[in-house]
Amino acid sequence: MKKTEKRLITLSDGTRMGGELLVFRTDAPAEVLSELEKISCEIFINGADYEDVPIWADVLKEKGYEFTSIDSCTHVTAYGTSSDWLEETFGEINEKYVIEDQPDLFLGADLMET
Repeated sequence: MKKTEKRLITLSDGTRMGGELLVFRTDAPAEVLSELEKISCEIFINGADYEDVPIWADVLKEKGYEFTSIDSCTHVTAYGTSSDWLEETFGEINEKYVIEDQPDLFLGADLMET
């Protein structure tokens, strides 16, 4: 198991209204996180729902990595966006992951043409 330096990352739990941007501290390599992101997105592409998405903290801790929740913010509020909040609260976090829960938005154009 290869660990990396602890750093802050973001995880967006979807792009629907009410979705959240979560900030975590982890030492898991980007490759491991990218694979979890891919698996999580494929679940929605295959028509499943949130209860089928792996709990990232559980998966990573089981593999021996740190994955600690630091903070979170709803994507859109009356006061601004999660992007505004992230910049004000943490500054620049370059490593970002998204669990895309609306695959039709990205696959829809292809699906509609068939």
